[in-house]
Amino acid sequence: MARVEVGAKATDLYSALGVDRSATSDQIRQAYLGKIRQVHPDITGGPDEAAKSLNAAYNVLSDQDQRAAYDASLAGDECPWCGARVPSDAVDVHVMSHIAEAARNGCQVCGRQPARRFTFKANSGFILARQIHEIDGNLCATCVTGVFREMQAHNITRGPWGLISLFMMPIYLIGNWISYGNRRGLTTPKPFDQTFDKATGLGKPVFSRVPVWIVVALISFVGFSVFQSVEADQSGSTSSGSSSGSGFSNPDAGWVVGACADVEATGLVGLTPCSGLHDARIVATPISSTSCPIETDFYVDLTSGVACLVES
Repeated sequence: MARVEVGAKATDLYSALGVDRSATSDQIRQAYLGKIRQVHPDITGGPDEAAKSLNAAYNVLSDQDQRAAYDASLAGDECPWCGARVPSDAVDVHVMSHIAEAARNGCQVCGRQPARRFTFKANSGFILARQIHEIDGNLCATCVTGVFREMQAHNITRGPWGLISLFMMPIYLIGNWISYGNRRGLTTPKPFDQTFDKATGLGKPVFSRVPVWIVVALISFVGFSVFQSVEADQSGSTSSGSSSGSGFSNPDAGWVVGACADVEATGLVGLTPCSGLHDARIVATPISSTSCPIETDFYVDLTSGVACLVES
């Protein structure tokens, strides 16, 4: 018996020619000739896709052996897993074979195929305590998205509250992204379940979850506060260090000609603004006291020379 080459669904070949399954060979031929004139590129000048479909349908239905094989394939029920037509007395065995295969290699969440192995990690933390969560197994195209979203959200909302888990959180987030990238090429899982896929399988996107945004806002606030505090401390340290360092590195700063000084009761001499009351004014800063001008009343030893002062 000739093998059927067309992989279309059961009614596609008959409906393509616009005839019933009970149509005779002449009716099939007449229907084909009538339709091919309307779509043939040599007549219409259009694309040849429609003509190819008609030719494929006619080639099968005009051949008695191929048509018989095709009609036989229409008997029974369509398998929701693979789309094949299965005779009524073989449905149980056929479906059980799919279930057995799914148990071995199917998605560990929904049991469907095709599936591929993925590994996702998350952790929860509280101060020094830490708990690791891992999913390592076969997942279908739908469930891998749902699991990925759940694990990422878990990391963000529960990872920042422990020292170790906070450190590991970005590592797990990046690792999960890399693992999720391996989903490319996975086709829609079978049997198709629109209700599960939309309501449960895919889950909610990570950043459409309120707890995630709350944690992100808290972390941002704490980080900004710490940054401001460190910046303020550094600024204060710099100012303080600059002031003390200046005095240490140049203790003679300010002791210049024209500066004014006060003599304290203890005998110590200190600089003072010339705009107010003062006891003396610096008239020279030679290397030694012997070089002070003759009008000098007293002098002050500096680290590199002396300051010669005249009383006001």
